[in-house]
Amino acid sequence: MNLAYGQAKTGGAGADNWAFDTDLGIQTDFQTPSTAVAKVPAKGAVSTINTVVAGSGYPLGISKTLIQSATDGTGQGFSCTANIIEAAGIMKVSSSVKNTAAFNLYQNNLLVAFDPENPDPYTYARITATGQAFSGTSTAIAGTSATGINGTFIVTVVSGSVTAVSVSAVGSLYKVGDVVTITKATLEGAPAFGGGNIFQGDLTLLLTEENVTGSIDASSVRVFDGGVGHVIGDVITLTEENTPGGTGTLTILTLGTGNTVITAPNNRYPKAVIVGDPAATVAASQTIEFVGLDDVNVIIGGFVNGRIFPFQFKQIVDAGSDVTLGLTTILY
Repeated sequence: MNLAYGQAKTGGAGADNWAFDTDLGIQTDFQTPSTAVAKVPAKGAVSTINTVVAGSGYPLGISKTLIQSATDGTGQGFSCTANIIEAAGIMKVSSSVKNTAAFNLYQNNLLVAFDPENPDPYTYARITATGQAFSGTSTAIAGTSATGINGTFIVTVVSGSVTAVSVSAVGSLYKVGDVVTITKATLEGAPAFGGGNIFQGDLTLLLTEENVTGSIDASSVRVFDGGVGHVIGDVITLTEENTPGGTGTLTILTLGTGNTVITAPNNRYPKAVIVGDPAATVAASQTIEFVGLDDVNVIIGGFVNGRIFPFQFKQIVDAGSDVTLGLTTILY
């Protein structure tokens, strides 16, 4: 420590005095150094997420880009990538379902052999009373697969052949590649086409990726763009980029850190202290509680009148000191 002292201050209430429990630094210049400190903002970009709710209504695929469609907060611009899997097996309402190849071959052969003048052999669907080819559109009727349940379909018949089928109720547990069967009994029942028609057999359909929607695979979610203005705990709803729909959500766990500039003056602090009046006699030594340059408090005893004690410090704490303010001098 440099023991050459310059400015001295005596304790007191004046502008040139020092006081207990105050920062005793003297600013030596007015250029404030800056330090970049990592700080987590109250609002910002999403860094990590948790509590992924898989939802449904997404096109199946790997590494799909999902974007923010809604939030319970005010943040914007979040996006991520995720795999979309068949977990819930929800079908896409109004999607067009293909007949199986075997069924198409069967009904096409019937159509080729059909003669309206002598309608036996018949088309796949015919009017019971006349045997003529039937045309019509069904109400929503049930169709099941090996695993899928509760789905319903709209069936269109033109000139005795099934020409279109679409999903009405989405059901659950359906898979890509499933063969869905709508039974002969269901097709001929009164709710379907109103009754009075005969179908040659069951209708079989093949589900594709166009029919089955997916859910978010929680383990595959990766933040792509953290957006702006988000708060920890906000819940974000996700949809696929350029494709509306999707009900999955995620919750924000942490925000990204930013560099905050902290500035402080270049202060010069006391390097020593003198206690009491050198001309006086004090029977007992005295004690001072300092705040060191490392901001740690330390109590030192044994101070006697007039003796310089070299120690660099920021403050003298009144509560831990028994020296007299006006009789204590600090040296810079």
